[in-house]
Amino acid sequence: MNNFVLTPEILTEFELETQNSYNVRAIVLLVENKRFKEAYNLNLLGKPMKDWVRNAVKNFENRFVTLEESDNPLEVIKPFIRDEDYTIVLFSDTPVLQENTVLEVLDYATTKNLDYCKLPRGFILKSQNFKANKIENSAEPTFISKEDFYTFFDGKTLSTCKQILKERILDIHTKNKVIIHDKNSTYIECNVEIAPFVEIYPFNSIRGETKIEKDVTLFEHNLIVNSTICQNNTLTSTYLENTILPQKSNLAPFSALKEEIETENLTKNNENDTFDDGEPDL
Repeated sequence: MNNFVLTPEILTEFELETQNSYNVRAIVLLVENKRFKEAYNLNLLGKPMKDWVRNAVKNFENRFVTLEESDNPLEVIKPFIRDEDYTIVLFSDTPVLQENTVLEVLDYATTKNLDYCKLPRGFILKSQNFKANKIENSAEPTFISKEDFYTFFDGKTLSTCKQILKERILDIHTKNKVIIHDKNSTYIECNVEIAPFVEIYPFNSIRGETKIEKDVTLFEHNLIVNSTICQNNTLTSTYLENTILPQKSNLAPFSALKEEIETENLTKNNENDTFDDGEPDL
């Protein structure tokens, strides 16, 4: 069991009305799609679709359960209902769902003491009443926008989901004082870490487990994958993959480094000083 307490700070952030202690278990139903095999594993901005949904309930005990096309969701979840007060059931095709929306609907269901709370895509159950077939009080929160549960089912909706997630990631970085000159042409995946005041020009793609330290400028047309760029570096039209680029590397434009530093691609300040091996200035 996992007790998650709504603190006053969280209540303020999410504009909830009450302070509840939630004893909740979450189930994410893995749904198939006729157009995409194992659609729930589609990579969206560096994370499988199912994990975007799971992220919305990360503060609760949670698990994935496979749902076949002909299955009744209520029957499928029965073996997985435990002793928690509430069970929230979501679907793997709603990757733009956010944690604050989940907390709002939980607040609604618990405040009204509902046995069953219908969501635009998913539902919340009072666990013991469901196990005892005593579902009496039910309702649907009309204040929740259906856009919060935007559902993927084809190429067009997949593109929309990606765009929503892309904009959220870029907003996180700009709020962290990263300077992004053109959001439309900048692609940053969800696991990328970027220090404040890093400057990113148009047509940059930053993927995987990448870390960019302070005092870095990315001019146009860089592709960076699973790499660390240490401080005091400037890149132009560069490809990095699985690389640690030391500080002050003076990397020449149009370089390509993969898996290790290739010193022949570094432009030397002088014949004895290719880059500074000193500790970063913290």
